[in-house]
Amino acid sequence: MKPLSPEVERRRRLLTRTLPLTLVAVLAFAWGAATGSPSSPEKEVAERFIEAWERKDFEAMYRELNAESRRSVAAPDFVAAYREAAEVATLRALPADGPDDPIERDGATIVAVQVEASTVAFGQVEAGLELPVADGGVAWHQSLVFPGLRRGEHLESRVELAPRAPILAKDGTPLAEGPAEAREHPIGGA
Repeated sequence: MKPLSPEVERRRRLLTRTLPLTLVAVLAFAWGAATGSPSSPEKEVAERFIEAWERKDFEAMYRELNAESRRSVAAPDFVAAYREAAEVATLRALPADGPDDPIERDGATIVAVQVEASTVAFGQVEAGLELPVADGGVAWHQSLVFPGLRRGEHLESRVELAPRAPILAKDGTPLAEGPAEAREHPIGGA
């Protein structure tokens, strides 16, 4: 076998060493461009807002509101609205997916987030939350206190007691009967 000329040997070494390095560099660049690309400011605002909500850090949520929303609702009222909604819904946890890319709808920028609210009274409530973002912050309105609410809707809790059964003596004579607020005692108070 005839040895290769020094020039051919040099080219072969160069090719076998640089080709793998070039391939790794191209793949690293492509991966970096795909994962390291900056997200939109609207998406970042929504992400901070949702992460603060998951931690029940209402003050941090309030800081993510735009200036107009902060003028329309005071921080204590904002915090009270979220605490009241959590109490009414018996909210225990609020895990959320990452926010979607912003979309334009009816002249507003919306960032959708899928949320799964864990409640005592209703179990798991899966719903989308559409955060309107404008002027560098969340354009807040009251229906954002719980996932799935639309503008104008609010959470409400009403308790209705079941009708009370009569209390009977051993022989079947009614001792007490009627609704709880107007209970009657047919044989007297004794």
